[in-house]
Amino acid sequence: MELNDWIYDVKEKKWSVAGMGLRKNWSNSWCVIDNVMFSYSGLKYVWYDSESRTWKDVCGLEVLKKYRSSNSSVYPNGRVVELVNYGGKLVIIWDRFERRGRSQNKNIWCAVVALERIHEGFWGKIEWFDVVHTVPKSYEFLRCLPVLV
Repeated sequence: MELNDWIYDVKEKKWSVAGMGLRKNWSNSWCVIDNVMFSYSGLKYVWYDSESRTWKDVCGLEVLKKYRSSNSSVYPNGRVVELVNYGGKLVIIWDRFERRGRSQNKNIWCAVVALERIHEGFWGKIEWFDVVHTVPKSYEFLRCLPVLV
């Protein structure tokens, strides 16, 4: 039995099998902003170009790499990256073990990124990022969901 991923086209009101291009950089870290899917995979932020059916890099977010050091969205030491649509901006949330002395804590980091469509791609402008909370190392990051209040 062949297992397929499916996509529902709301305009056409029909289901179709997702192409291999969509699955290539698929991860648990994704969100949709203005009908574009963004994902975090393999230490880079990407967006899905539905016309060419390929994943393309989001430029301008390279500075965030030094605050993480693994090659997937779920890290071996428990660190996770989550992407959330926050009023049309990309919010990136991740946790990281403190590297000071005998610290037994994790820091939760947050970045707010404005996205700009430039020619055939997206440029991310980091508006702000910092540690937003510190938790014991036993804490587990499960999932991040946006909530409108």
